[in-house]
Amino acid sequence: MTAPDSSLTLKRRTLSLLGGVGALGFVGLQGLPVLARAQSASESAPLSLADLRWLNRVSGGVTEDSVADLARLGRSAWLAAQLAPPKDDADTVSDEASIADWMQRRQEARAATRAAQPGDAEATARAAALQKADRDEVRDRLVQARTTIFREAVLSPQVLREQMLWFWLNHFSVFAGKDDIGAMAGDYARTLRPLALGSFRDLLRATVLHPAMQAYLDNTSNRAGKINENYARELMELHTLGLNQGYTQQDVQEMARVLTGLELAPGGQGPQLKGKLATQRGAEVFVTNALAYNPARHDYGSKTLLGITLPGEGWPEFETIITRLASSPATATHLSRQLYSYFVADDAARAPKALIERLSRTYLESQGDIASVLRVLLTAPELDAALGQRLRSPWQYSVALVRTLAQTLPVDRRSAWVDEAWRVPAELNEELFGHRTPEGYPLDSREWLTPVQMAMRVRIAQRLAARAAAIAKAAGAVPTPLAQLAVSPLLSPATRATLAAQDKPVTATALLLSSPEFMRQ
Repeated sequence: MTAPDSSLTLKRRTLSLLGGVGALGFVGLQGLPVLARAQSASESAPLSLADLRWLNRVSGGVTEDSVADLARLGRSAWLAAQLAPPKDDADTVSDEASIADWMQRRQEARAATRAAQPGDAEATARAAALQKADRDEVRDRLVQARTTIFREAVLSPQVLREQMLWFWLNHFSVFAGKDDIGAMAGDYARTLRPLALGSFRDLLRATVLHPAMQAYLDNTSNRAGKINENYARELMELHTLGLNQGYTQQDVQEMARVLTGLELAPGGQGPQLKGKLATQRGAEVFVTNALAYNPARHDYGSKTLLGITLPGEGWPEFETIITRLASSPATATHLSRQLYSYFVADDAARAPKALIERLSRTYLESQGDIASVLRVLLTAPELDAALGQRLRSPWQYSVALVRTLAQTLPVDRRSAWVDEAWRVPAELNEELFGHRTPEGYPLDSREWLTPVQMAMRVRIAQRLAARAAAIAKAAGAVPTPLAQLAVSPLLSPATRATLAAQDKPVTATALLLSSPEFMRQ
Protein backbone atom coordinates (compact mmCIF):
# COMPACT_ATOMS: atom_id res chain seq x y z
CA MET A 1 0.00 0.00 0.00
CA THR A 2 1.23 3.50 -0.81
CA ALA A 3 2.54 5.39 2.19
CA PRO A 4 0.24 8.14 3.49
CA ASP A 5 0.92 11.77 2.80
CA SER A 6 2.88 13.75 5.34
CA SER A 7 0.95 15.17 8.25
CA LEU A 8 1.48 18.70 6.94
CA THR A 9 0.10 17.86 3.49
CA LEU A 10 -2.93 16.14 5.02
CA LYS A 11 -3.58 19.14 7.28
CA ARG A 12 -3.56 21.47 4.28
CA ARG A 13 -5.97 19.26 2.36
CA THR A 14 -8.22 18.89 5.38
CA LEU A 15 -8.32 22.60 6.13
CA SER A 16 -9.14 23.21 2.50
CA LEU A 17 -11.97 20.72 2.81
CA LEU A 18 -13.17 22.27 6.06
CA GLY A 19 -12.82 25.81 4.78
CA GLY A 20 -10.76 26.62 7.86
CA VAL A 21 -11.60 25.81 11.47
CA GLY A 22 -14.00 28.70 11.77
CA ALA A 23 -16.02 27.50 8.79
CA LEU A 24 -16.94 24.07 10.11
CA GLY A 25 -20.52 24.54 8.97
CA PHE A 26 -22.53 21.55 7.84
CA VAL A 27 -22.73 21.35 4.06
CA GLY A 28 -26.27 21.00 2.70
CA LEU A 29 -27.22 17.52 1.57
CA GLN A 30 -30.19 18.14 -0.71
CA GLY A 31 -30.05 16.06 -3.84
CA LEU A 32 -27.74 13.33 -2.54
CA PRO A 33 -28.92 9.74 -2.91
CA VAL A 34 -30.61 7.87 -0.07
CA LEU A 35 -29.11 4.74 1.46
CA ALA A 36 -30.63 1.32 1.92
CA ARG A 37 -28.57 -1.35 3.65
CA ALA A 38 -31.15 -3.97 4.46
CA GLN A 39 -30.92 -7.67 3.89
CA SER A 40 -33.34 -7.51 0.97
CA ALA A 41 -35.59 -5.00 -0.72
CA SER A 42 -38.65 -6.87 0.55
CA GLU A 43 -37.66 -6.44 4.18
CA SER A 44 -37.41 -2.67 4.37
CA ALA A 45 -37.72 0.61 2.57
CA PRO A 46 -34.69 2.80 1.79
CA LEU A 47 -33.66 5.25 4.47
CA SER A 48 -34.13 8.91 3.76
CA LEU A 49 -31.29 11.30 4.43
CA ALA A 50 -33.32 12.66 7.36
CA ASP A 51 -33.45 9.17 8.88
CA LEU A 52 -29.74 8.65 8.29
CA ARG A 53 -28.85 11.97 9.89
CA TRP A 54 -31.11 11.16 12.85
CA LEU A 55 -29.41 7.79 13.28
CA ASN A 56 -26.00 9.41 13.06
CA ARG A 57 -26.91 11.68 15.98
CA VAL A 58 -28.80 9.24 18.18
CA SER A 59 -26.44 6.29 17.70
CA GLY A 60 -23.23 8.30 17.83
CA GLY A 61 -22.08 7.16 14.40
CA VAL A 62 -23.71 5.06 11.68
CA THR A 63 -22.65 1.55 10.76
CA GLU A 64 -23.94 -0.91 8.19
CA ASP A 65 -25.66 -2.89 10.95
CA SER A 66 -27.37 0.11 12.52
CA VAL A 67 -28.51 1.39 9.12
CA ALA A 68 -29.93 -2.04 8.27
CA ASP A 69 -31.72 -2.22 11.63
CA LEU A 70 -33.28 1.21 11.22
CA ALA A 71 -34.31 0.46 7.65
CA ARG A 72 -35.96 -2.76 8.81
CA LEU A 73 -37.65 -1.42 11.95
CA GLY A 74 -38.28 2.26 11.34
CA ARG A 75 -37.52 5.00 13.86
CA SER A 76 -40.21 4.17 16.38
CA ALA A 77 -39.48 0.46 16.74
CA TRP A 78 -35.72 0.99 16.54
CA LEU A 79 -35.87 3.55 19.34
CA ALA A 80 -38.15 1.33 21.44
CA ALA A 81 -35.63 -1.51 21.18
CA GLN A 82 -32.76 0.79 22.13
CA LEU A 83 -34.64 2.15 25.14
CA ALA A 84 -35.30 -1.36 26.48
CA PRO A 85 -32.09 -3.26 25.75
CA PRO A 86 -31.75 -6.93 26.73
CA LYS A 87 -29.38 -7.70 29.54
CA ASP A 88 -25.94 -8.84 28.46
CA ASP A 89 -22.51 -9.45 29.90
CA ALA A 90 -21.92 -5.70 30.15
CA ASP A 91 -24.79 -5.46 32.64
CA THR A 92 -22.93 -7.04 35.54
CA VAL A 93 -24.18 -4.85 38.34
CA SER A 94 -21.11 -4.67 40.49
CA ASP A 95 -17.75 -6.08 41.39
CA GLU A 96 -18.01 -5.07 45.01
CA ALA A 97 -16.17 -8.13 46.32
CA SER A 98 -13.26 -7.22 44.09
CA ILE A 99 -13.32 -3.61 45.31
CA ALA A 100 -13.54 -4.68 48.96
CA ASP A 101 -10.66 -7.13 48.49
CA TRP A 102 -8.58 -4.49 46.74
CA MET A 103 -9.24 -2.04 49.60
CA GLN A 104 -8.10 -4.69 52.03
CA ARG A 105 -4.87 -5.28 50.10
CA ARG A 106 -4.23 -1.55 49.90
CA GLN A 107 -4.82 -1.20 53.64
CA GLU A 108 -2.38 -4.04 54.32
CA ALA A 109 0.24 -2.49 52.05
CA ARG A 110 0.00 0.84 53.84
CA ALA A 111 0.08 -0.83 57.25
CA ALA A 112 3.23 -2.72 56.24
CA THR A 113 4.85 0.54 55.18
CA ARG A 114 4.05 2.17 58.51
CA ALA A 115 5.30 -0.88 60.41
CA ALA A 116 8.66 -1.10 58.62
CA GLN A 117 11.39 0.03 60.99
CA PRO A 118 14.44 1.98 59.79
CA GLY A 119 17.25 -0.46 59.21
CA ASP A 120 14.98 -3.47 58.76
CA ALA A 121 15.87 -4.19 55.15
CA GLU A 122 13.60 -7.22 54.85
CA ALA A 123 10.50 -5.39 56.15
CA THR A 124 11.26 -2.35 54.03
CA ALA A 125 11.62 -4.49 50.90
CA ARG A 126 8.39 -6.32 51.69
CA ALA A 127 6.56 -3.02 52.18
CA ALA A 128 7.98 -1.64 48.94
CA ALA A 129 6.85 -4.74 47.04
CA LEU A 130 3.33 -4.43 48.48
CA GLN A 131 3.21 -0.75 47.55
CA LYS A 132 4.33 -1.47 43.99
CA ALA A 133 1.78 -4.25 43.62
CA ASP A 134 -0.89 -1.88 44.88
CA ARG A 135 0.09 0.88 42.41
CA ASP A 136 0.23 -1.63 39.56
CA GLU A 137 -3.20 -2.97 40.42
CA VAL A 138 -4.72 0.52 40.53
CA ARG A 139 -3.20 1.29 37.10
CA ASP A 140 -4.24 -2.02 35.59
CA ARG A 141 -7.81 -1.77 36.88
CA LEU A 142 -8.15 1.75 35.48
CA VAL A 143 -6.77 0.74 32.08
CA GLN A 144 -9.16 -2.20 32.00
CA ALA A 145 -12.09 0.07 32.89
CA ARG A 146 -11.28 2.62 30.20
CA THR A 147 -10.67 -0.08 27.60
CA THR A 148 -13.88 -1.94 28.38
CA ILE A 149 -16.08 1.17 28.37
CA PHE A 150 -14.60 2.35 25.07
CA ARG A 151 -15.00 -1.11 23.52
CA GLU A 152 -18.67 -1.25 24.53
CA ALA A 153 -19.24 2.29 23.21
CA VAL A 154 -17.78 1.34 19.82
CA LEU A 155 -18.98 -2.24 19.33
CA SER A 156 -22.12 -2.77 21.40
CA PRO A 157 -25.37 -2.86 19.41
CA GLN A 158 -26.95 -1.06 22.39
CA VAL A 159 -25.60 2.26 21.17
CA LEU A 160 -28.08 4.47 23.03
CA ARG A 161 -27.40 2.81 26.37
CA GLU A 162 -23.67 3.31 25.87
CA GLN A 163 -24.19 6.97 24.94
CA MET A 164 -26.20 7.41 28.12
CA LEU A 165 -23.60 5.60 30.19
CA TRP A 166 -21.02 8.17 29.12
CA PHE A 167 -23.53 10.96 29.84
CA TRP A 168 -24.13 9.71 33.38
CA LEU A 169 -20.46 9.01 34.07
CA ASN A 170 -19.84 12.63 33.12
CA HIS A 171 -22.88 13.95 35.02
CA PHE A 172 -21.82 12.02 38.14
CA SER A 173 -18.16 12.61 37.40
CA VAL A 174 -15.35 11.16 39.50
CA PHE A 175 -11.62 11.71 38.99
CA ALA A 176 -9.42 8.62 38.74
CA GLY A 177 -6.34 10.47 39.98
CA LYS A 178 -7.70 11.08 43.48
CA ASP A 179 -7.39 8.56 46.31
CA ASP A 180 -6.88 5.61 43.94
CA ILE A 181 -10.42 6.06 42.64
CA GLY A 182 -9.15 4.63 39.36
CA ALA A 183 -9.24 1.18 40.95
CA MET A 184 -13.01 1.59 41.47
CA ALA A 185 -13.76 3.07 38.04
CA GLY A 186 -14.70 -0.19 36.35
CA ASP A 187 -17.12 -1.10 39.11
CA TYR A 188 -18.58 2.40 39.03
CA ALA A 189 -19.36 2.03 35.32
CA ARG A 190 -20.74 -1.49 35.78
CA THR A 191 -23.00 -0.21 38.52
CA LEU A 192 -24.37 2.67 36.43
CA ARG A 193 -24.71 0.87 33.06
CA PRO A 194 -27.87 -1.18 33.80
CA LEU A 195 -29.47 1.94 35.33
CA ALA A 196 -28.62 4.31 32.48
CA LEU A 197 -32.09 4.09 30.93
CA GLY A 198 -34.10 3.40 34.06
CA SER A 199 -35.22 5.34 37.11
CA PHE A 200 -33.21 8.45 37.89
CA ARG A 201 -33.84 7.90 41.59
CA ASP A 202 -32.26 4.45 41.38
CA LEU A 203 -29.33 5.89 39.44
CA LEU A 204 -28.87 8.71 41.95
CA ARG A 205 -29.03 6.28 44.85
CA ALA A 206 -26.43 4.05 43.22
CA THR A 207 -23.99 6.96 42.95
CA VAL A 208 -24.63 7.95 46.58
CA LEU A 209 -23.80 4.41 47.65
CA HIS A 210 -20.68 3.95 45.54
CA PRO A 211 -17.27 4.30 47.22
CA ALA A 212 -15.85 6.09 44.16
CA MET A 213 -18.27 9.01 44.61
CA GLN A 214 -17.99 9.02 48.38
CA ALA A 215 -14.20 9.12 48.26
CA TYR A 216 -14.03 11.64 45.41
CA LEU A 217 -16.25 14.25 47.09
CA ASP A 218 -14.82 13.64 50.57
CA ASN A 219 -18.01 12.30 52.11
CA THR A 220 -16.08 9.49 53.77
CA SER A 221 -14.63 12.19 56.05
CA ASN A 222 -18.08 13.66 56.75
CA ARG A 223 -19.27 12.61 60.20
CA ALA A 224 -21.19 13.87 63.18
CA GLY A 225 -19.28 16.70 64.83
CA LYS A 226 -16.96 17.14 61.85
CA ILE A 227 -19.09 18.07 58.87
CA ASN A 228 -17.71 18.15 55.33
CA GLU A 229 -20.05 19.93 52.90
CA ASN A 230 -18.36 19.03 49.59
CA TYR A 231 -20.66 16.22 48.52
CA ALA A 232 -23.82 17.87 49.86
CA ARG A 233 -23.21 20.94 47.71
CA GLU A 234 -22.43 19.04 44.51
CA LEU A 235 -25.32 16.65 45.09
CA MET A 236 -27.73 19.55 44.84
CA GLU A 237 -25.90 21.90 42.48
CA LEU A 238 -24.61 19.43 39.88
CA HIS A 239 -26.39 16.11 40.29
CA THR A 240 -29.98 17.12 40.94
CA LEU A 241 -31.50 20.60 41.46
CA GLY A 242 -29.03 22.71 39.52
CA LEU A 243 -27.33 26.00 40.30
CA ASN A 244 -29.27 28.81 42.00
CA GLN A 245 -32.45 26.83 42.56
CA GLY A 246 -33.49 28.41 45.83
CA TYR A 247 -31.59 26.28 48.31
CA THR A 248 -29.46 28.09 50.87
CA GLN A 249 -26.17 27.57 52.61
CA GLN A 250 -28.15 26.25 55.56
CA ASP A 251 -29.70 23.65 53.24
CA VAL A 252 -26.19 22.60 52.20
CA GLN A 253 -25.14 22.26 55.84
CA GLU A 254 -28.24 20.29 56.74
CA MET A 255 -27.78 18.05 53.69
CA ALA A 256 -24.23 17.33 54.83
CA ARG A 257 -25.61 16.24 58.20
CA VAL A 258 -28.00 13.86 56.44
CA LEU A 259 -25.05 12.39 54.54
CA THR A 260 -23.01 11.55 57.64
CA GLY A 261 -22.37 7.92 58.50
CA LEU A 262 -20.93 6.43 55.30
CA GLU A 263 -17.42 4.99 55.23
CA LEU A 264 -15.30 2.68 53.11
CA ALA A 265 -15.43 -1.01 53.99
CA PRO A 266 -12.11 -2.77 53.25
CA GLY A 267 -12.62 -6.49 53.04
CA GLY A 268 -16.37 -5.94 52.95
CA GLN A 269 -16.46 -5.70 56.72
CA GLY A 270 -18.87 -3.31 58.41
CA PRO A 271 -18.09 -1.37 61.58
CA GLN A 272 -17.97 -3.26 64.88
CA LEU A 273 -20.19 -1.35 67.30
CA LYS A 274 -19.75 -1.79 71.01
CA GLY A 275 -21.78 -1.41 74.19
CA LYS A 276 -24.96 0.63 74.25
CA LEU A 277 -24.48 1.82 70.65
CA ALA A 278 -24.37 -1.80 69.44
CA THR A 279 -27.61 -2.54 71.27
CA GLN A 280 -29.42 0.56 70.04
CA ARG A 281 -28.06 0.89 66.52
CA GLY A 282 -26.44 -2.42 65.59
CA ALA A 283 -29.32 -3.48 63.35
CA GLU A 284 -28.83 -0.37 61.20
CA VAL A 285 -25.33 -1.32 60.03
CA PHE A 286 -25.11 -2.44 56.41
CA VAL A 287 -22.45 -2.84 53.74
CA THR A 288 -23.01 -2.42 50.02
CA ASN A 289 -20.62 -1.74 47.14
CA ALA A 290 -17.72 -1.87 49.61
CA LEU A 291 -19.32 1.02 51.46
CA ALA A 292 -20.66 0.79 55.01
CA TYR A 293 -23.22 2.75 56.98
CA ASN A 294 -21.81 3.34 60.44
CA PRO A 295 -24.33 4.68 63.01
CA ALA A 296 -21.44 5.86 65.19
CA ARG A 297 -20.60 8.46 62.52
CA HIS A 298 -24.13 9.65 61.78
CA ASP A 299 -25.65 12.86 63.12
CA TYR A 300 -28.96 11.71 64.62
CA GLY A 301 -30.27 15.22 65.31
CA SER A 302 -33.33 16.46 63.39
CA LYS A 303 -32.66 18.40 60.20
CA THR A 304 -34.66 21.01 58.29
CA LEU A 305 -33.86 21.44 54.60
CA LEU A 306 -35.60 21.99 51.29
CA GLY A 307 -38.80 22.87 53.13
CA ILE A 308 -39.10 19.65 55.13
CA THR A 309 -38.03 18.50 58.59
CA LEU A 310 -36.34 15.12 58.97
CA PRO A 311 -36.27 13.38 62.35
CA GLY A 312 -32.96 11.79 63.26
CA GLU A 313 -33.67 8.30 61.90
CA GLY A 314 -30.35 7.32 60.38
CA TRP A 315 -30.50 5.67 56.98
CA PRO A 316 -34.21 6.46 56.35
CA GLU A 317 -33.11 10.11 56.17
CA PHE A 318 -30.95 9.23 53.15
CA GLU A 319 -33.84 7.48 51.41
CA THR A 320 -36.22 10.38 52.07
CA ILE A 321 -33.86 13.04 50.79
CA ILE A 322 -32.88 11.02 47.69
CA THR A 323 -36.57 10.72 46.80
CA ARG A 324 -37.08 14.41 47.48
CA LEU A 325 -34.21 15.41 45.21
CA ALA A 326 -35.12 13.00 42.43
CA SER A 327 -38.77 14.10 42.35
CA SER A 328 -38.11 17.85 42.41
CA PRO A 329 -39.34 19.94 39.45
CA ALA A 330 -35.98 21.72 39.58
CA THR A 331 -34.23 18.38 39.03
CA ALA A 332 -36.56 17.63 36.13
CA THR A 333 -35.68 20.93 34.48
CA HIS A 334 -31.95 20.65 35.17
CA LEU A 335 -31.71 17.15 33.69
CA SER A 336 -33.87 18.14 30.71
CA ARG A 337 -31.49 20.98 29.88
CA GLN A 338 -28.46 18.71 30.27
CA LEU A 339 -29.97 16.11 27.94
CA TYR A 340 -30.87 18.86 25.47
CA SER A 341 -27.22 19.97 25.44
CA TYR A 342 -26.03 16.41 24.94
CA PHE A 343 -28.36 15.41 22.12
CA VAL A 344 -29.79 18.53 20.48
CA ALA A 345 -27.88 21.81 20.64
CA ASP A 346 -25.15 23.50 22.63
CA ASP A 347 -26.76 26.49 24.28
CA ALA A 348 -29.04 24.99 26.95
CA ALA A 349 -29.88 28.49 28.22
CA ARG A 350 -31.58 29.12 24.86
CA ALA A 351 -33.26 25.74 24.63
CA PRO A 352 -36.84 25.99 23.35
CA LYS A 353 -39.02 26.55 26.38
CA ALA A 354 -41.77 24.31 25.04
CA LEU A 355 -39.39 21.37 24.60
CA ILE A 356 -37.90 21.73 28.09
CA GLU A 357 -41.42 21.89 29.52
CA ARG A 358 -42.40 18.71 27.65
CA LEU A 359 -39.31 16.91 28.88
CA SER A 360 -39.75 18.09 32.47
CA ARG A 361 -43.42 17.16 32.49
CA THR A 362 -42.61 13.70 31.15
CA TYR A 363 -39.93 13.28 33.80
CA LEU A 364 -42.32 14.17 36.63
CA GLU A 365 -45.27 12.18 35.28
CA SER A 366 -43.11 9.09 34.77
CA GLN A 367 -41.48 9.49 38.21
CA GLY A 368 -38.07 10.10 36.71
CA ASP A 369 -38.06 7.38 34.05
CA ILE A 370 -35.08 8.21 31.85
CA ALA A 371 -36.28 6.17 28.86
CA SER A 372 -39.58 8.06 28.81
CA VAL A 373 -37.79 11.41 28.73
CA LEU A 374 -35.47 10.24 25.95
CA ARG A 375 -38.40 9.00 23.90
CA VAL A 376 -39.83 12.52 23.91
CA LEU A 377 -36.46 14.16 23.26
CA LEU A 378 -35.32 11.88 20.45
CA THR A 379 -38.61 12.13 18.57
CA ALA A 380 -38.90 15.90 18.98
CA PRO A 381 -39.04 18.09 15.85
CA GLU A 382 -36.50 20.34 17.58
CA LEU A 383 -33.96 17.51 17.32
CA ASP A 384 -34.61 16.97 13.62
CA ALA A 385 -34.18 20.69 13.01
CA ALA A 386 -30.74 20.63 14.67
CA LEU A 387 -29.27 17.58 12.91
CA GLY A 388 -25.90 18.01 11.27
CA GLN A 389 -25.04 21.21 13.12
CA ARG A 390 -23.38 20.06 16.33
CA LEU A 391 -19.64 19.35 16.57
CA ARG A 392 -18.85 15.96 18.02
CA SER A 393 -17.11 16.12 21.37
CA PRO A 394 -13.71 14.39 21.58
CA TRP A 395 -15.33 11.28 23.09
CA GLN A 396 -18.06 11.22 20.45
CA TYR A 397 -15.53 11.79 17.67
CA SER A 398 -13.27 9.04 18.99
CA VAL A 399 -16.13 6.54 19.12
CA ALA A 400 -17.36 7.43 15.64
CA LEU A 401 -13.82 7.39 14.20
CA VAL A 402 -12.88 3.98 15.60
CA ARG A 403 -16.35 2.55 14.84
CA THR A 404 -16.12 3.64 11.20
CA LEU A 405 -12.65 2.19 10.73
CA ALA A 406 -13.75 -1.03 12.46
CA GLN A 407 -16.20 -1.53 9.60
CA THR A 408 -13.25 -1.77 7.21
CA LEU A 409 -11.73 -4.70 9.12
CA PRO A 410 -12.62 -8.40 9.23
CA VAL A 411 -15.14 -9.07 12.01
CA ASP A 412 -12.68 -11.18 14.01
CA ARG A 413 -10.17 -8.28 14.12
CA ARG A 414 -12.53 -5.56 15.33
CA SER A 415 -12.44 -6.08 19.10
CA ALA A 416 -8.63 -6.15 19.17
CA TRP A 417 -8.58 -3.03 16.98
CA VAL A 418 -10.83 -1.13 19.37
CA ASP A 419 -8.76 -2.20 22.37
CA GLU A 420 -5.69 -0.89 20.57
CA ALA A 421 -7.33 2.51 20.05
CA TRP A 422 -8.78 3.07 23.53
CA ARG A 423 -6.39 5.95 24.30
CA VAL A 424 -7.77 8.20 21.55
CA PRO A 425 -10.20 10.14 23.84
CA ALA A 426 -7.29 10.94 26.16
CA GLU A 427 -5.23 12.20 23.22
CA LEU A 428 -8.11 14.56 22.45
CA ASN A 429 -8.27 15.75 26.07
CA GLU A 430 -11.51 14.04 27.08
CA GLU A 431 -10.17 11.06 28.96
CA LEU A 432 -12.74 8.96 30.80
CA PHE A 433 -12.50 9.59 34.57
CA GLY A 434 -9.96 12.30 33.73
CA HIS A 435 -11.78 15.52 34.70
CA ARG A 436 -10.40 16.85 37.96
CA THR A 437 -13.41 18.89 39.04
CA PRO A 438 -16.90 17.45 39.63
CA GLU A 439 -18.82 19.35 36.93
CA GLY A 440 -17.42 16.97 34.31
CA TYR A 441 -16.45 17.81 30.75
CA PRO A 442 -18.42 20.56 28.98
CA LEU A 443 -21.50 19.42 27.06
CA ASP A 444 -21.31 22.56 24.91
CA SER A 445 -19.37 21.29 21.90
CA ARG A 446 -18.21 24.81 21.06
CA GLU A 447 -15.71 24.42 23.90
CA TRP A 448 -13.86 21.96 21.66
CA LEU A 449 -13.84 24.06 18.49
CA THR A 450 -10.20 25.17 18.60
CA PRO A 451 -7.36 25.00 16.06
CA VAL A 452 -5.39 22.71 18.37
CA GLN A 453 -8.30 20.27 18.74
CA MET A 454 -8.91 20.19 14.99
CA ALA A 455 -5.21 19.64 14.26
CA MET A 456 -5.09 16.76 16.73
CA ARG A 457 -8.12 15.16 15.08
CA VAL A 458 -6.43 15.36 11.68
CA ARG A 459 -3.26 13.71 13.00
CA ILE A 460 -5.19 10.96 14.76
CA ALA A 461 -7.40 10.33 11.73
CA GLN A 462 -4.34 9.89 9.55
CA ARG A 463 -2.60 7.60 12.02
CA LEU A 464 -5.62 5.38 12.65
CA ALA A 465 -6.53 5.20 8.97
CA ALA A 466 -3.02 3.98 8.20
CA ARG A 467 -3.09 1.49 11.07
CA ALA A 468 -6.50 0.08 10.11
CA ALA A 469 -5.35 -0.30 6.50
CA ALA A 470 -2.26 -2.18 7.69
CA ILE A 471 -4.36 -4.53 9.83
CA ALA A 472 -6.74 -5.21 6.94
CA LYS A 473 -3.84 -5.86 4.57
CA ALA A 474 -2.16 -8.24 7.02
CA ALA A 475 -5.46 -10.13 7.34
CA GLY A 476 -5.69 -10.41 3.56
CA ALA A 477 -8.92 -8.40 3.50
CA VAL A 478 -10.05 -6.52 0.43
CA PRO A 479 -10.03 -2.77 1.22
CA THR A 480 -13.53 -1.37 1.69
CA PRO A 481 -14.27 1.40 -0.83
CA LEU A 482 -15.15 4.63 0.92
CA ALA A 483 -18.37 4.83 -1.06
CA GLN A 484 -19.54 1.66 0.70
CA LEU A 485 -19.15 3.02 4.21
CA ALA A 486 -22.44 3.77 5.95
CA VAL A 487 -21.42 7.40 6.43
CA SER A 488 -20.88 7.94 2.70
CA PRO A 489 -24.37 9.28 1.83
CA LEU A 490 -23.90 12.06 4.40
CA LEU A 491 -20.99 13.53 2.47
CA SER A 492 -21.44 16.63 0.37
CA PRO A 493 -20.57 16.72 -3.34
CA ALA A 494 -17.51 18.83 -2.51
CA THR A 495 -16.26 16.25 0.00
CA ARG A 496 -16.94 13.41 -2.42
CA ALA A 497 -14.99 15.19 -5.14
CA THR A 498 -12.06 15.79 -2.80
CA LEU A 499 -11.95 12.14 -1.79
CA ALA A 500 -12.28 10.92 -5.36
CA ALA A 501 -9.27 13.01 -6.36
CA GLN A 502 -6.97 11.21 -3.93
CA ASP A 503 -4.71 8.51 -5.35
CA LYS A 504 -3.68 7.26 -1.90
CA PRO A 505 -6.42 5.28 -0.12
CA VAL A 506 -5.14 6.05 3.36
CA THR A 507 -5.15 9.78 2.63
CA ALA A 508 -8.69 9.58 1.28
CA THR A 509 -9.86 7.73 4.40
CA ALA A 510 -8.17 10.21 6.71
CA LEU A 511 -9.76 13.10 4.82
CA LEU A 512 -13.20 11.51 5.13
CA LEU A 513 -12.67 11.16 8.90
CA SER A 514 -11.61 14.82 9.05
CA SER A 515 -14.42 16.16 6.87
CA PRO A 516 -17.03 18.66 8.11
CA GLU A 517 -19.78 16.06 7.75
CA PHE A 518 -17.90 13.56 9.91
CA MET A 519 -16.87 16.13 12.51
CA ARG A 520 -20.51 17.07 13.05
CA GLN A 521 -23.58 15.05 13.79
